[in-house]
Amino acid sequence: MNEQYKRFEATLAEQFEKLFQTLDYARVAEKHTPAEYASLYTTMLSSRRRADKNGLAVKNTCMVLGIKNTYKDIEAFLRGDKV
Repeated sequence: MNEQYKRFEATLAEQFEKLFQTLDYARVAEKHTPAEYASLYTTMLSSRRRADKNGLAVKNTCMVLGIKNTYKDIEAFLRGDKV
């Protein structure tokens, strides 16, 4: 796991922390912590687009990290190709 991967996962966990306070994420919050869900989601994003990039948490994470919300750019960032 490279530094950019860790940064993405940590930022995504911060976004899930906020969203887990809403009713839309209540069921997920019953089963996972924000950090657990971010880890799972980041793994899915890095392994051939098995996760939806259009959710608010991923969109906000991309905005915070300054990357485009595309699978191509997310995957490149997670591989460590982009700074």
